[in-house]
Order: sequence, then C-alpha cells, then structure tokens
Amino acid sequence: MSVEEARYRELLGAYVLDGLGVDEEAELRSHLAGCEHCRTAERELREVAAVLPAGDPWSDEDLAPPGALEDRVVGAVLGGAPAAVTPLAPRRRRVAAFVGAAAAAIVVVAGAATVLRPDPPVVPGTLGATEPITFTEAPPQAEVAYANLVAHTWGTELRFEVEGGFVVGEVYTVVFERGDGSTVPAGTFLGDDIPITCELNGALLRRDAAAVTVLDARGEAVLRTEL
Repeated sequence: MSVEEARYRELLGAYVLDGLGVDEEAELRSHLAGCEHCRTAERELREVAAVLPAGDPWSDEDLAPPGALEDRVVGAVLGGAPAAVTPLAPRRRRVAAFVGAAAAAIVVVAGAATVLRPDPPVVPGTLGATEPITFTEAPPQAEVAYANLVAHTWGTELRFEVEGGFVVGEVYTVVFERGDGSTVPAGTFLGDDIPITCELNGALLRRDAAAVTVLDARGEAVLRTEL
C-alpha cells in the first residue's frame, strides 16, 4: 500500500462520521470515484457507523454485530488476506459494549496501515496532512506545546499552543513569508499569561511558504521558523 493510499484509508474513518473539512472531503470523494478498494472499505465502515447513534449505555436491549463483521475487520488489518478466525463463544452483549467495539472497529480498519507500520514522514504540501514544525526563534520563557502546518487548496493553516513570552493584551500578528521576502497575513491574536491556542490561516499555498513569523506590536519577531 502506497503512502498516499494509506492516508486515504485513514481519512475514511472521519469521512463516514462527517468529520472531514470541505477540501479534504472533496479530495477523498475524487479518490473514491476511481478506487474500488477504498469504496469497499467505506461501505464496511458505514455499516459500523450506522449503529453508533443507537447506543444507550443504560439499555437492556441485546444487539448483535452485523454478520461477518469480525472476519472483515481482521481481514482489513491483515491487508485483505483471508481471515482464519476462531469463532467467539456465544454471549449476550449490551448495546453500550457493542457500540464501544464498533467504534474501535472503525479505528482498526481506517488506521490499519498506521498500526502495522510506522507513520511515514509528512511531505510538505500534502493536502490535509498535519506537518509538525519547530520555532527556531522564540523567547526563553516561551513554552511551545505544539506547532503544526496544514496544507489546504485555499492556503496554509498554522496551529499552535504556546505559554509565556507574550504581553497581556498586546496584539500579535502572524505572517507567512514567500521566498522573495514578501509576506502574507494570517491573522492576529491577543497576548495572555495563560496558554494561547491559535488556528490561523494565510492565503498562501504551502509550497510557496518559506517561513512563518509571529510579530509583536512593534513588528519584531517573537516566534519564527524557516520552512
């Protein structure tokens, strides 16, 4: 399975639960139109997802999983190989227990490639992929919990959480830089003395972004890294 195919399989779990963004959903729909394997995986995931809303942890109703679900899940984990499964002993299952198993099945099927092999490095510019970055310039008192970029068809998104290094109430500006030094604004936020979590967007494609910088009110760089 290629890296690209593995990524599409991972997106399927969120897709059947209506958890994808507009651009990622459009990309996945385009892939599904030409990939029978992923369409089959989608149909199986939707069977599981269909029972999730019915889950009632206080219900005494018995609910058995769809026929051959166990074989299909194991087969997906084994990469499509026939599953030699010892049948489980009959037992009564409460709705809450099955819903938990069904949710786990979605994770197993959609993320089978990830479980069986290490995550491949993210190629900058891969649509919808989370690309970790490290700010190489930051004040000593700043603690960056995480910093990521996400490439979209309409631009680049910066997500980060940082505590310390900001003046309470001061306006900070995020900009993406092109290779020629010109900048594209990606939004502003107010400094605080508690952890600051931001999701900001700039109208610059990831492949054209050479750096990202957080500027204070005087235009001085507070956080910065070259990409």
